[in-house]
Amino acid sequence: LDPNGTITAYQWTFGDGATGTGSTAQHTYGHFGTYAVRLIVTDNDALVDTVFTTATVANVAPVLGAVVAPSAPQPQGSAVAISAPFTDAAGDTHSAVVDWGDGTSSNGVVSELNGSGSVAASHVYPTPGSYTITVTVTDDGSLATAQSFSPLTVVNVAPVLGAITAPTDPQAVGTPVSISASFTDVGTADTHDATVNWGDGFSSAGSISEVSGSGTTTASHSYTTPGLYTITVTLRDNGGLTSVQSFSHVAVYDVNAGFLTGGTWITSPAGSCQLNAGCAASTGKTTVEMNVKYDKGATAPKGSVKAKFNAAGIDFDARTLDWMVVSGAVARVQGRGTLNGVSGEFVFQLTANDGKAAGGGGVDRLRLKIWNRATNAVVYDSQMGDAVTAAPTTPLGGGSISMH
Repeated sequence: LDPNGTITAYQWTFGDGATGTGSTAQHTYGHFGTYAVRLIVTDNDALVDTVFTTATVANVAPVLGAVVAPSAPQPQGSAVAISAPFTDAAGDTHSAVVDWGDGTSSNGVVSELNGSGSVAASHVYPTPGSYTITVTVTDDGSLATAQSFSPLTVVNVAPVLGAITAPTDPQAVGTPVSISASFTDVGTADTHDATVNWGDGFSSAGSISEVSGSGTTTASHSYTTPGLYTITVTLRDNGGLTSVQSFSHVAVYDVNAGFLTGGTWITSPAGSCQLNAGCAASTGKTTVEMNVKYDKGATAPKGSVKAKFNAAGIDFDARTLDWMVVSGAVARVQGRGTLNGVSGEFVFQLTANDGKAAGGGGVDRLRLKIWNRATNAVVYDSQMGDAVTAAPTTPLGGGSISMH
């Protein structure tokens, strides 16, 4: 009131840098606290009066929205991303903590502007299960709000077993054959066991060495019978998921099992020759001569294997023999030789069935396969497409096979 004049101006300062005019004023504070409020009035005689007061603004907790997280099951070992929106007074600042429900927590990344913001975070679950995720947002006045998401389902993922390391050289009967294979698992907390099928009717447990999802399984076995054996390793995690690898093949020989001789021929079917595009349709007589044996105490056989498929232009001569496996009525020989007079890394495997031997079925049969050692490209195979360990199926057209 001014009994001697008229108030001409009102000037407010609200203590947070904001100002106002008018006989009454409203102001919204963006942050909690206690503020000094001042009003300066001026009359028409330029006389001034000042009034002071304080305004106390209470803190209000932030308002946190629903947590956004995957509704579909998530594979263990992958990053699970979550987010949550929030609102609060424009001047407040915030921090966030995410409890992942598996005994761990982490700080969320807060993005905010003028009272609106969001929290983002991600986490890798090493163990399958059902988890409740809780996000807590706290303002700079220590008031907090929490929201939860439940359930987040994390499912088991199978381990990954690497290639089996096994001997590529022939192994004598009774010699321990050692194998190993490395593995990984995105479930860093998973544990594992392994079973090794040795291909001869025997299986054994593999030893496991592992740390945080990476490891190796090892095993050893002695073969009592010569043959070609495919080794299969099955790795299993504690959730029951498996990974399988096979190694084909380990050649096991016995120097006392006998020796192989023969002079014969078979009819090669179309497709046997893969030397070049022009020979694929060739059929006809393929002659084979063989004379292979182990000397006492030797680790490799000696002798020769020769083959000719004149219709396809194939002339193979092998005098470097790596191994011979004699098992029952079947003998298998592997070595290296020259193709059409060209010296190179051409590998052959001859599989011969002596029909007169016990279990031979009364009919001599033969298979011959030749391939390039450097590229693994097949040059000739009388049983194209069959596994290298398959039994011979082509009967002789003439001559004979003898195992002694």
